[in-house]
Amino acid sequence: NSDESAPVSVVFDNNNTLTVDDNGIAFADFNNIPEAILKATAGDTIDVAAGTYGDDLTIDKDLTLNGGVDLGLGAGPSEIDTATTLVTADGVTLNHFTFTGNLGGDAFINLDTNNAHSGISITDNIFDGAITTWHVIRAGGNKTNLTITGNEFTGSTSGNDNALILLGFGGGSINVSNNDFGNFPSTYSLVAIQHNANGGARTVGLTINNNEFDYAGYANAGNGSEAISVRYADYVVVTGNNLVGSATNLVYEAGITLA
Repeated sequence: NSDESAPVSVVFDNNNTLTVDDNGIAFADFNNIPEAILKATAGDTIDVAAGTYGDDLTIDKDLTLNGGVDLGLGAGPSEIDTATTLVTADGVTLNHFTFTGNLGGDAFINLDTNNAHSGISITDNIFDGAITTWHVIRAGGNKTNLTITGNEFTGSTSGNDNALILLGFGGGSINVSNNDFGNFPSTYSLVAIQHNANGGARTVGLTINNNEFDYAGYANAGNGSEAISVRYADYVVVTGNNLVGSATNLVYEAGITLA
């Protein structure tokens, strides 16, 4: 009698960088992102080629994920299509991905609800037609050194009184700046950037600078929309934000609320 083992694949991570291409492992180390996350070690970078990726992701270690990387077949968007990304580790960076699809009641990016984490960055991503009745990015509470910058939200919406970017209680040194919001669907009365807490520790240090909000054509006839809403935070800086566009209904919430 003889036993045969299944084929074994070996990836040599010589430069702390793993690669992913949905065209197959002939072009990269992996053909899907979850396997790359599983095989990576803390501190690694995962470069993702242009393509469409539909797996839910759990990032449970300190990793940098870069989308839109040219691995030799040309540059283009790395699209996370109708899938959720759960971050449960410190030091995670998500950079240059495109998020799209209708998730129903889920968040596109969930930073581990209200569990404490530090050093997470969500930068230079595009949320294009990202539809949910919950929040698009749910940062939650107890986050420190959190950076959400350079992202574009177009044709995307959260649910009624929910947010495209939701921040919670506690934590501090949070920077939400240089993001662009526009082409809002009129389906829901959304909040673009919302710090929403009514108990627990106050957030200490919140910067919301140089964001662009274009409400042209937005026509929700319910409670309308707020661009920025901040509650229960100290040492808050809100400067250089630009609200433009002419909405088509008369009933709207405040453009910026600091309470």
